[in-house]
Amino acid sequence: MRFVFSFLLFALMLVACSPQVKKGVVEENTVIPPIYSAPVSQAKMLELINQARNQARYCGDVYFEAVPALSYNPILSEAAKLHARDMSQYSFFSHAGSDGSDVAVRVNKFGYDWLRVGENLAYGSKGVYSEAQIVEGWLNSPGHCKNIMNSAFKEIGLDKVSAAYDYWVQVFALPKNRF
Repeated sequence: MRFVFSFLLFALMLVACSPQVKKGVVEENTVIPPIYSAPVSQAKMLELINQARNQARYCGDVYFEAVPALSYNPILSEAAKLHARDMSQYSFFSHAGSDGSDVAVRVNKFGYDWLRVGENLAYGSKGVYSEAQIVEGWLNSPGHCKNIMNSAFKEIGLDKVSAAYDYWVQVFALPKNRF
């Protein structure tokens, strides 16, 4: 009897100490995206964009349900910075870069593998407009608002460059093989 009790106690300890496998554990080939924090200079804009996404709204005559928050991606921010600097340096405002590039080309240049990509731009006199005013302007513009509220986009990069004018660039993307 004592032997049986000792054996059961030993077996119970083995079960309690063995690793547990939970259903729904990430499979071996699944890529888990890293989690990045936006730099202080970009955090307010990201916060405002995610607050906007958290509320259902009309973008022009198209209704959008609330959508999940975007994750910050520093690679997309590098693409945004590249375009903001280009526009500032050459004094122009366009989705096409001074070299004719579009947002897809700029994002590809940094090696970001995407399925869908989009861009919002804004500019104004240096120091006149706050991030909140820029986001409000985008939300009042159907095309810009649709990019902000697009549920297909999962990540965002953004930047602001100040020279004679302030240039804001947002790059939205759905990464390949991560969601």
